[in-house]
Amino acid sequence: MDALCQLIESYISTGANPLTDDLALHGIQECAPVLVAAYEKPGRVELREPLAFAALLSGIALTNAGLGAVHGFAAPLGAHFPIPHGVICAALLPPVISTNFAALRAQQVDHPGLLRYAAIGKVIADDANLTPTQAIARLHSFTADLLRQLHIGQDANANNRRRHRQFLHRRLELRR
Repeated sequence: MDALCQLIESYISTGANPLTDDLALHGIQECAPVLVAAYEKPGRVELREPLAFAALLSGIALTNAGLGAVHGFAAPLGAHFPIPHGVICAALLPPVISTNFAALRAQQVDHPGLLRYAAIGKVIADDANLTPTQAIARLHSFTADLLRQLHIGQDANANNRRRHRQFLHRRLELRR
């Protein structure tokens, strides 16, 4: 999930350029179709190869284009709470996309940034004929569906919930 977030953020970044655009879109194209299957079937090594390649591309893209709000929030959250970085990024991605979309649309109905989100949606849907509105909707539904499919934010394990509560209480006590 972290690699996918990095690819999306690199493509949307104000520091993006034609090289990072190609790397990011190619990485998304590699990663998106296999992410859930790789999670559900961890023994299938052939599903990991496109994820590893996408992670490589995400590292190159982020180094040259930068990242965005998802990682801006993920770093401090990860520093203060025992939550895996990829889980934080995955949980933040859909609301950040929605917020950015609304802000861009409020600035200008046909803001160029909206077309960049649409390009990602078209790659994820593997459908170049989608309208920008359809493609952005596809991107948002894809990222929201990933949370459910990867069981992010659906921790049904009472021991983990108790452990997180204990950790938060200890952190709060230390600050007093």
